[in-house]
Amino acid sequence: MAEKGDSFLGGKEAGLLIGFSRDTIEKRATPWEDEHVPCKIRYVEAVLDKGAKPVRRYYKPDVLAFLRRSPGRNNSPNCIPIFKTSLTTVSLFSRPTKAP
Repeated sequence: MAEKGDSFLGGKEAGLLIGFSRDTIEKRATPWEDEHVPCKIRYVEAVLDKGAKPVRRYYKPDVLAFLRRSPGRNNSPNCIPIFKTSLTTVSLFSRPTKAP
């Protein structure tokens, strides 16, 4: 597990930190593993109050690494997030272009 003092964030906080929606964070989430998982954001299920339901807390270094990875690091097509809107296609590694 992560060392004491490492940071974990809620889904909304993680999204705000890197400028993406909570939904995007959740799509890239994977349960905690000791080793880094390329193109994924590891999370733990944390119980914040006695008797409360567990909530996901995302590992901050993985959230930040989500923006820092280079496109050629992993040849997986699922590794580079590309988001489409009605007017533009947006990639983390290119300027917005008009959608066809």
